[in-house]
Amino acid sequence: MNGRAGLRTGARGLYKDNEKAYIDAAQQFLAGDQAAAKAQFERLVQEVSSDGDERHVHSAAAKQLQQLAGILTLPQAPATLSAMISGYDNETNRLKLLQGEKVLQRVIRQFGRSPSHVQICKAAREQLEAIRSRLSGGEGDESR
Repeated sequence: MNGRAGLRTGARGLYKDNEKAYIDAAQQFLAGDQAAAKAQFERLVQEVSSDGDERHVHSAAAKQLQQLAGILTLPQAPATLSAMISGYDNETNRLKLLQGEKVLQRVIRQFGRSPSHVQICKAAREQLEAIRSRLSGGEGDESR
């Protein structure tokens, strides 16, 4: 809430470093610098324990990442989409795989009925299945 409202200078001393980082990232997001905010939220999700003293920071940063994924705008050019889809080929970071899953679902939803994007959607479906397999531990549970 303080990140959205803007903090008074004196109040910053009341927060821990990760809380300050979250506030800074939220302010970057609100100022329109989504790339910097996303990088900071990703760092917080990866570094802050989800069950430690600062779990509220972890939870809030994860929610912000979900919000950023929801406002994702996809490129229209098939070549750019193809490069984006193949970018998940060797990805092992769980957070990036989860984001990739959302991105690929969105590609399929947005371009699924477009005759010019048939191959793109086919590649997105295949990549989505591969990501789901990696997320489930490679046990072949494709229904996840």
